[in-house]
Amino acid sequence: MKIFGKMAQGLNIVLILLLIPSCINSASDEFNIENALGKENLVDILICGSGPGGLSAAIHGSRSRLRTLVVEGHTPGGQLTRTTWVENFPGQKKIMGPELMETIKEQAASFGAEFLSDSVVDVDFSTWPYKVTTEDGLVFHAMTVIVATGVSPASLGIPGEEEYFGRGVSHCAICDGPFYKGEDVVVVGGGDSALEEATQLAPYARKITVLVRSYRMRAIKIMQERIEDYPNIFVRYNTSVKEIIGDGDEVTGVRLLDRETKKEYMLPVSGVFLAIGSKPNTAFLKGEVEMDERGYLILKGRTQKSSRKGVFGSGDVESDRGHQAVIAAGSGVQAAIDAVKFLTEEVGLSTKAVKRLKKSYYAGLADAFDEQEVEIKEVETEEAFYDTVQNSKEPVVFDFYADPCPSCDVMLPLFKSVAKEYGKKAQFFKVNRDELVDVSKKYAVRNVPCILIFKDGKLVATYRKPVKNKKELSDLVETFVDLNNNNK
Repeated sequence: MKIFGKMAQGLNIVLILLLIPSCINSASDEFNIENALGKENLVDILICGSGPGGLSAAIHGSRSRLRTLVVEGHTPGGQLTRTTWVENFPGQKKIMGPELMETIKEQAASFGAEFLSDSVVDVDFSTWPYKVTTEDGLVFHAMTVIVATGVSPASLGIPGEEEYFGRGVSHCAICDGPFYKGEDVVVVGGGDSALEEATQLAPYARKITVLVRSYRMRAIKIMQERIEDYPNIFVRYNTSVKEIIGDGDEVTGVRLLDRETKKEYMLPVSGVFLAIGSKPNTAFLKGEVEMDERGYLILKGRTQKSSRKGVFGSGDVESDRGHQAVIAAGSGVQAAIDAVKFLTEEVGLSTKAVKRLKKSYYAGLADAFDEQEVEIKEVETEEAFYDTVQNSKEPVVFDFYADPCPSCDVMLPLFKSVAKEYGKKAQFFKVNRDELVDVSKKYAVRNVPCILIFKDGKLVATYRKPVKNKKELSDLVETFVDLNNNNK
């Protein structure tokens, strides 16, 4: 009996040992490298966003010799491109925000990271490799995804805000500040961003009033001390904005509420700059990964892992994470480390596997737009501007820009692409708003980038909001061109 008992025990052990490999195989079937064969535009690491978190992830991913693609988003370089001096980034005593981001991007590119001027609008994490779709309709298959899309400025949701956006209402002082030379403006908010906006406006505006809802500011002490050096910056506490007033064309004032006395009053201003916080750019992830009620990603422990295997978060999109560039950069590196570990340990990505996947990897689009093929001429004088408008037989499309302006940098390749498509049916020009000030004033160009379209000598369209993708701009231009005219 003892012998039979030992035999039965031995058989049980054998059965258990036989079952273990099958369990392991079934658990890893989802991430089997075979599933990636034949997939279009395959990448090892796809990074959504190009702020400090996304670019730092790109450095580590590409340096690990993995195919790393950065889909830059609507604001290449992230929020730092809208700041002036950065003084708390390690290794940089003092550096301009746009310059810092360009340096980090160049470092990532030097290791082989690729960049795409587009934004992610949809993901499908139900099967692996994960399907990622961009605004321009490109489809990628990613073995890992790092979400570093950052945040966007929040809105007040009050009357007049939407109506006068681009006509006195702005989120970017560094872009639009020069439009308000010698004028009175308000900055809404009490954090670091609000005081940054105020200091950026100080060289231009006659008077800047910072409107703070509470009895105190949330901004760090050094920022509060800094604005004391500007004689044209003033602060009003316990103040809420109830309505933005205009004359139908531009902002003329704001209706304010004194939260202590409960009295409302008017303040005449020509510009309203909003710096009231932010919201995460994660709407495209709804239902795919775990997020909190505000839309921030919930990550696991001391990692950048999301609730979905192979998907990681970085930077300001993370729940309960401090919004600092250096924190975002560190989390980007950790996200890439987690991604590399996932690819090597769970996917089994090796040199041999990479060779098998060679034909599936993204290698750029065959019909990708080459910026060098189209030269966008710049209109440098008022006389040339009006001559072009009056003498052109085709619609004329002007892209008003400024230096520096992150959104303008995003617009230019889109503008060139549409110019290539409709170049025989319309004329396309750039206009530096600082060079043609009177023209900008005449057509109420209060923000950049701004698209003006003329036909038969008359203004037929003004597009004040930043264009998000090529299709949006293409649809706008197509409204005014003669599609049947192929001979011009």
